[in-house]
Amino acid sequence: MKRMLAIGLVTAAIVAFATGARAGKPCTIGFKGGVNIATVGGSDADSIGTDSRTGFTGGAFMQVDLSKSAAVRLEALYTQKGAKSSASGVDATAKLDYIEFPILLVGQIPASESATVSAFAGPVLGFNTSAKVEATANILGYSISGSVDIKDQIASFEFGLAFGLGASFDVGPVDIVVDGRYNLGLTTIDDSGNEDVKNRGFAFMAGVGFPVGSAQ
Repeated sequence: MKRMLAIGLVTAAIVAFATGARAGKPCTIGFKGGVNIATVGGSDADSIGTDSRTGFTGGAFMQVDLSKSAAVRLEALYTQKGAKSSASGVDATAKLDYIEFPILLVGQIPASESATVSAFAGPVLGFNTSAKVEATANILGYSISGSVDIKDQIASFEFGLAFGLGASFDVGPVDIVVDGRYNLGLTTIDDSGNEDVKNRGFAFMAGVGFPVGSAQ
């Protein structure tokens, strides 16, 4: 079911991009990067920890303008997620890394001749690439550290939603882009499905876009 959902969404995105490109719609291809302030939610979130982990997020994007006020954007991002906890002298960090494919519908409003503000939302398909817990304990004045691989306990696929605000600035041959978003995981990260633990987080990115095709 999850594979069929992923295939269906990716196919729909490819069709939208192909249709826009064939119609000569303006297109922007670029790269972006920034920080992801991650944590987890759900009734069993305490099993991992509820303090935030700050990590990297970034990758490539392609946006096709369907009209002056609407666009479709496909992103391919590497995102560091997880959470932290601290109790009884032990500091632990769950490090969960993903390759994600957000498929976003974008609403655009010109703010000036060179600036456009936008709001966006859409599904996110995530694929876990690594998962481990790193811990440090202070025992009798000594610091002891270690890590445990937990990839076999983490679901390989995650489905979620992203929604946020952004802006782009025309600076000649390129566009400077910025955005902030909230990522809401809808499926548990527990591979057995028995525990209710879902990824959450705020991401802030900046990057550069290269307009191709017809002028906007």
